[in-house]
Amino acid sequence: MENPPEIIMRCPKCMKDFSPDVSFCETCSVILEPVEIEPAEPVKAEAGAQPEDKNTSDNSDKIEEVTLETLKADIENKFIFTVLVELGQLKKKLSKKEGLLSELEGSQSKMNLSSFLVKHRKAESEIEEIIVKTVKLETAIDNLKGKIENDIQKLESTLGELKDPGILWFLSNSGRYYRMLSSELKTKKSLIEVILQKKPEIYLKTKHLGKIYLSFGLAFILGLSITWLFINYSHKDPVSTAPTQETSIQISEKTILELLEDIKKANQSKDLDLLESKYSKNYPELAKRKTTALEQWQKYDFKSMTYLVTDLQTRTDSANATVVWDMELSSKKSGSTKIISQKLDVGFILEDGKLRISSVDKVGQ
Repeated sequence: MENPPEIIMRCPKCMKDFSPDVSFCETCSVILEPVEIEPAEPVKAEAGAQPEDKNTSDNSDKIEEVTLETLKADIENKFIFTVLVELGQLKKKLSKKEGLLSELEGSQSKMNLSSFLVKHRKAESEIEEIIVKTVKLETAIDNLKGKIENDIQKLESTLGELKDPGILWFLSNSGRYYRMLSSELKTKKSLIEVILQKKPEIYLKTKHLGKIYLSFGLAFILGLSITWLFINYSHKDPVSTAPTQETSIQISEKTILELLEDIKKANQSKDLDLLESKYSKNYPELAKRKTTALEQWQKYDFKSMTYLVTDLQTRTDSANATVVWDMELSSKKSGSTKIISQKLDVGFILEDGKLRISSVDKVGQ
């Protein structure tokens, strides 16, 4: 079984090794670098195993190297942020201490000499201690700045020799390698700008948080999109497919009989919406037709309705036919019944994928 690699921190100056939780060498005033220790017993290749493709292996090795460099850059990022914040605090503290020392010296004439000397030495000692810490941190920043500038030159040189993979960088190891180098270069340039105070130190922290928030945001949006697609396509109303089916309707005796059957149903059930839906939007005096129907329904119940279609003439999107209606009506007031027969010349039209009545004229008998 392959031994897992071990990561330690090493000082690039004195080459002293530290545990992974240490990031700064107090002796040399430099930031430590992560170093991967090779396993003590490397795994031997199995007999008969096919050798790995050289290009693929090289790219994989390069990606692993860049991954390690990215880890270093992340450590540098956190280290610089911490040091710059501490430097800012030390400078504020130094300014305050120097102000107190100035006040102390101004009040010397009012103080006992021995008391003044004790307080003065203490104040100077505190100021000197702050200055020592400040110089040490500034030295560490300067050393790191030189290292980062050297890294930037190497990265720019390496990228200059590579071909930009464009938007399809993720399709190959070489593309991912180029992308990782570009990202590392951008990060290191940002570090230099922060060190040179072209950007505030908080930029290092907000940039890291921004990546986290962006990742969460993209994941949230992706989740919402998948949920919406699932709901939209798995719970579609079957009626939504009706218009497609209705557009294929052709005028025939069958479709006309179906329409007349709906007219019959609307009168017997006194369904005004159903009745109106069977007439064209351009039907002459449609409002009057609805009013007439309501008046009839208030006075009569349609006990039976039969119809006969003759002289049918069909065209692509319209038709004409003679329709004879025989109706048995029952008076709501008296209960008496009467039979009415109407012979009508009816026009039909295809409208919005549905067959509707476009005109009705009485035919003299």
